Amino acid sequence: MVDILFCLALAPVALILWYIYKKDMHKEPAGQLAKSFFLGALVTIPVCVIELVMTLIFPQNEYLANSFIYLFIYTFFGVGIIEELFKWLVVRFANYNNNHFDETYDAIVYSVFASLGFAAFENLMYVFSEFLFSGVLASFLTIVLRFVTAVPGHAAFGICMGYFLSKAKIAQTQFDKGKEKTFMFLSILIPTLLHTIYDFLIDTQNILMILIWFVFVIVFYVFAVIMVKKASKNNVHYNNAEILNNKIL
Repeated sequence: MVDILFCLALAPVALILWYIYKKDMHKEPAGQLAKSFFLGALVTIPVCVIELVMTLIFPQNEYLANSFIYLFIYTFFGVGIIEELFKWLVVRFANYNNNHFDETYDAIVYSVFASLGFAAFENLMYVFSEFLFSGVLASFLTIVLRFVTAVPGHAAFGICMGYFLSKAKIAQTQFDKGKEKTFMFLSILIPTLLHTIYDFLIDTQNILMILIWFVFVIVFYVFAVIMVKKASKNNVHYNNAEILNNKIL
């Protein structure tokens, strides 16, 4: 049973990684992809520790239940920025200046691999926690729920991160430090805001907010898929400055 749960928990991660990898016309080295994935999984540990500390800074009391503003602030600083920053750090320091990071689509590939490394470890923690404390049925329900929510959510955040990191890399090749820093900042900020909105809407436990969450998720996932297809189709080597100036990812 443990083996089955392990495989099912990682199945959505594997499916999305396969889709992203398949869209890459010039495949990245397996070692570099594995490095991004496992570092993404590894940073889950410090993220959990920091998020635990943040629950002490933002007490889980009636304010979270009664104040949407308080909940949004907590979600931004206690979850969104922490998780997206650590995933970003993996891509920034393990991939961004690597020689294999040489095409515009690469930023999305590496960002998604790091994000889904994180999602894989997180998924295993949730699934086996449910298995140990609530039983097999609860763990299966968790797998199904996270199959269509958290795992593709992390992938979509990674796609957005990769989009802006690619823009930053383009600016770097054109020696535009100011624009590179701007896109670097956006590559953290935008995924963080999206992650915050995603968690905030569902954590309100308000019927209207949950309905808005469903619409948000559908639109967001569709947009992420469109972004991947467009980035893959318009994939350009960073040295090709003339094409970069005329193509939009």
